[in-house]
Amino acid sequence: PGLVLVDIDRLSANDSIYLFSSTGKIINTLMYGDDGWYFENDISCRAYYPDYGIIFFDGFKQKDNKYKIYCNDVWCYISIENYTKYISWNDFIVKYAFISTTRFNPVRIAPQINAQTIDLDYANVYFLAKRIEQEWMFVDIYLIEQTFPFKQGWLRWRDNNKLLIDIDYTL
Repeated sequence: PGLVLVDIDRLSANDSIYLFSSTGKIINTLMYGDDGWYFENDISCRAYYPDYGIIFFDGFKQKDNKYKIYCNDVWCYISIENYTKYISWNDFIVKYAFISTTRFNPVRIAPQINAQTIDLDYANVYFLAKRIEQEWMFVDIYLIEQTFPFKQGWLRWRDNNKLLIDIDYTL
């Protein structure tokens, strides 16, 4: 699994994006109105911030010009068009994500659950992933509002299919 991104910046006000049921019925529509982009019916997905150009669904690569996506607690489909893109979790985290965690999922000196932890004030740091190795990522550690890392370490980012980190969806 990965993420399906909807690139709102590539849409014109005349465009619409359709979500389809497994039988091919249109179940929701992204459209443009007086207040900007919105879905006709409420949605719940990985990240929905249309005012900032961010709409991400958990999803899979598909054939037949559609991606399988998770929306409103069910699997449905979205067309593969110039305004949608599939990206693996690994690529997304390394290329696009600002990451945070808590002391309950600490940064360690090695990619092992029993490795020594790095003492951090988790409320005042963020992380950028440098590389992914299975369920661990090697991260640069930054103080909030700083542009240079002050440490590096290993952070467990998932446990099987459970995400253990928080992601700031800024592109």
